[in-house]
Amino acid sequence: AGAAVLTPAAIYAYLLRMSRQRQAFFADTPQPKETSAIFGGLETLAMLNTPEKSLSANRQLYKELGSTWGVRLPKWLFPNNEFFLHTCDPAIIAEIQSKKDVFHSRPTGMVFDTTI
Repeated sequence: AGAAVLTPAAIYAYLLRMSRQRQAFFADTPQPKETSAIFGGLETLAMLNTPEKSLSANRQLYKELGSTWGVRLPKWLFPNNEFFLHTCDPAIIAEIQSKKDVFHSRPTGMVFDTTI
């Protein structure tokens, strides 16, 4: 069996290909503009997690993107949290809440974040 050599160019090409596939997968959900295919919405996530900017950033994104939108994160960096879905749509919230197994039989590392 031959040994594979991972070059920086091969790693970059793999990450870029995987990231573009994930972009296409989540393309139907409105999202803020990504600055990089490989890093996804890290810049938006950082903004949303900055205490002094969080509320105004959320309000602005709901205003721009509508009642349901998401932030794609790089799967290579967040293997268990690839996409954050934000919604204030009562129908979607009721559907999620009706799925009791979603809350009680989820894999370790999966979290639900609710902001009221």
